Amino acid sequence: MRDSREEKSSTMPETPPVAPAVEKTPCKTKFSESEKVLCFHGPLIYEAKCLKVQVKDKQIKYFIHYAGWNKNWDEWVPESRVLKLSDANLNRQKDLQKAHEASL
Repeated sequence: MRDSREEKSSTMPETPPVAPAVEKTPCKTKFSESEKVLCFHGPLIYEAKCLKVQVKDKQIKYFIHYAGWNKNWDEWVPESRVLKLSDANLNRQKDLQKAHEASL
């Protein structure tokens, strides 16, 4: 006489079935994690790195680390404060710095 446990184990697959993948449409973000960017902090633009991306209620925020700054300054910022690291934006950074120094 066969053990009922033996019968069940021989008819069951060795690996559990895999559920079909659910395709999600991720919200398109301008910047990705680990990307070097420029970011406004006050009236000036600083070199920074995007550490995390958060999409919540269609609002995109980036966790930014400013290059050379203590991590205590890391902060969540809206997309409107982040710029691509490009020659045009680096020139904008320099122009804002000059204008700021002239106003002091």
